[in-house]
Amino acid sequence: MMLAISDMVILAFFFLLRPGEYTGTSSNTTPFTLRDIQLFVDKQRVNLLTCDDNILLATTFGTLEFTTQKNGVRGEVIGLGSTPEYFCPVKALQRHVLHLRTNSA
Repeated sequence: MMLAISDMVILAFFFLLRPGEYTGTSSNTTPFTLRDIQLFVDKQRVNLLTCDDNILLATTFGTLEFTTQKNGVRGEVIGLGSTPEYFCPVKALQRHVLHLRTNSA
């Protein structure tokens, strides 16, 4: 549980400092789903539903798509590259996707 929370903190730090409405729980918020995440090995997009875990863990670039925002920008995509540290947005996305797949999300 604590690892999942730490990954959410990492994702919030790197991706959500601007559109904070994605972290709320009221009925007018839009949470991220698996379809909002994209991961890449070099420039090749990985199929998050069917790829092998080793390929998923080899990804070096990740994006989140903001489908709705208060500022009216629809479909904005924010992407970040990986770092060698634990506090890495791509590694946090990898772990989050693995968690979602393990739990049939």
